[in-house]
Amino acid sequence: MKRAAAACLLAVAGGGAGLHGQEAVEQLPEVQVRADYDSKVDGAFLPATEGTKIHAGKKTSNIDLDELPEISMDNFRQAIAKTPGLVMAEESTPLVSIGSRGFDPHRMMFMQVLEDGIPIHADMYGYAEAYYTPPLDLVESIEFVRGGAALMYGPQPGGAINFIMKKPPLDTPFEFQTSNFMGSFGMYSNFTSFGGTIGRFGYLGYYDHQQTEGFREANSDFFENAWGGTFALDATGPFRTYLNLTAYDETHGEPGGVTLAKGPNAVNYDTDRFGTSRFHDRMRISRYSASLINEWDISDSTLATFRTWWTYYQRFSRRQNGGGFGTLPTGASRTDQPDREPAILQLRLRAPRQPQLGMAGQHPHVRGRDDVLLQLVAHASDAGQLADDEPRIDSEPEQP
Repeated sequence: MKRAAAACLLAVAGGGAGLHGQEAVEQLPEVQVRADYDSKVDGAFLPATEGTKIHAGKKTSNIDLDELPEISMDNFRQAIAKTPGLVMAEESTPLVSIGSRGFDPHRMMFMQVLEDGIPIHADMYGYAEAYYTPPLDLVESIEFVRGGAALMYGPQPGGAINFIMKKPPLDTPFEFQTSNFMGSFGMYSNFTSFGGTIGRFGYLGYYDHQQTEGFREANSDFFENAWGGTFALDATGPFRTYLNLTAYDETHGEPGGVTLAKGPNAVNYDTDRFGTSRFHDRMRISRYSASLINEWDISDSTLATFRTWWTYYQRFSRRQNGGGFGTLPTGASRTDQPDREPAILQLRLRAPRQPQLGMAGQHPHVRGRDDVLLQLVAHASDAGQLADDEPRIDSEPEQP
């Protein structure tokens, strides 16, 4: 039986050789495939210890952006797509809203948000909204610590997100890269960076720009510019120093909601899902920051880190009076008249003073922290000109 099977195979092989001999051999062009073999993709979880951080016994996730395809326009939904427990609420602005299970994702207000271990919330304790997030092209990885384990970073109970930023490249004196994306609705995105290391000194600079007209009928545009740099001294030595400078400025429109209700002033979703119910709502965010980070390898088993930072935030918003969710304003608040455009302007400047520890009876308390809110209300006068009321300054009282 084995001899018969072998003879059959030989016959088939011989027949195939004959057919092959009758066809001309076609030489295909050479194809070269190149990859970054130095790229190291980390695991899905943070190690038990990392620097001065202890993750053992904590629920953590690690998002290595080198593992993901190219991300354009800071698409955070693509970045967190493979991380369980994170929920994102998308909108037509560059502001990011991410939450973990059971928490409202709005502006990440129930999560601690950090950049290289430094909080980036506008006001960590009073107005904890993340108006700023770093460009994903500049992010090396994203660390996520869940639940109560995140209390080591701050007060938010919904977890902590830490953006690990890229450092100056060590293997070249100069490198340059740029990426550009264009799309529908006037979308354009550009990220350009350069960096290198010369002797003891390393540098990394970047510029990030994003703009779009948006897909809504009107007022869904945004325009964002961010730039900054990192300067390193002795990045490969036992005592490492990093100076980070960042600037961020963006402005966007808020077109308002649409509704399933029907009526003369309703912007109905079934009728026009791209409709706009707020034609004059605008917001502008400006942020400038500087930070100094020191890392000292005291011994093979001892590492000391030091961080100090300064941050300036400015939030400007304009709100249209009248109307409701998904409905156009009516009556005196209507804005379809060219000479009347009522609005509310808010300029929030929060400057917390240095906290001082005092005693009230037998109970210690913190005193001396005053948040100042400057609100400028502007409305249309009878002549159609904007009239300014007296600026209002609020000072929160001391709490026992």
